[in-house]
Amino acid sequence: PTLSDATITNLDITNLVFSDGTQTGAGVASITGFTEKTASYQLDTLSHKDNVVEMNSGSAVTFTIPLEATTSWPVGASMDIIQTGAGQVTIAIESGGTLNYTPGNKLRTQWSSCTIMKRGADSWILYGDLTA
Repeated sequence: PTLSDATITNLDITNLVFSDGTQTGAGVASITGFTEKTASYQLDTLSHKDNVVEMNSGSAVTFTIPLEATTSWPVGASMDIIQTGAGQVTIAIESGGTLNYTPGNKLRTQWSSCTIMKRGADSWILYGDLTA
């Protein structure tokens, strides 16, 4: 099917396939962006939403999620974090927020990854290759 074969009903689109064979809104196979941080980092931009932050340090670093008053992400938004360096990455949230996780809030080892997902105002879920 092509765009001319699409059926639009109340803004619901069916039978739409882009010319490159994908079914994504941007018409590309992947639009994931990567950003490298080499020191502790506090999330300061919405541009990391649906993307990856690589934490690349030889010593332990912290990735901090800010409170809603500082950087307001939409509920349901997520991003991935990868520990590319040997320094262990701890995921934290500013005082007053809630970060839910198990068994811990640290990436297990180099090349471990995790996802943070906002579930409510100042409330996040952390899941992935974690350790206490």
